[in-house]
Amino acid sequence: MNRSIIAILVLIAVGVGGFLFHKDYTYRQQHGQVTNVDLFSYEQEVENVQGAKPVLIYFYRQEKNSAGDEAQLKIVKDFAWRNAYDVKVVAINTAHVENLPLALANGALRTPAFVFVLDGKHVNGQNGARADADELERLLDLLHKQH
Repeated sequence: MNRSIIAILVLIAVGVGGFLFHKDYTYRQQHGQVTNVDLFSYEQEVENVQGAKPVLIYFYRQEKNSAGDEAQLKIVKDFAWRNAYDVKVVAINTAHVENLPLALANGALRTPAFVFVLDGKHVNGQNGARADADELERLLDLLHKQH
């Protein structure tokens, strides 16, 4: 009798754990991704969100038919996945002329550039310098201390 109760409890625990894992994975699939933004979607994806949670804007430059910096993009994607509940991550390609005003408005004079925004406050990383996961976390902490 005790073995059957233990087996049922184990099955329930595995079922609940599986459900919670699936729910978390689904949320991260939807919100833990890097969203490509341009001048026309900036308001919806950044300005309308920054009041609720921080937004990391990753400025990069990739010409048509040229290889991008895959290592830096992987770091940004990993950051977005790990912080899906806390931070929205967007990427803006400054090779497109219409996106240059966004880069200038956010102080991204060289690429790559990383800017965190929250309620109108900005924290910029070093322009033109690659960032690792620790640097992105440091910038996020600076933003929270400002806010």
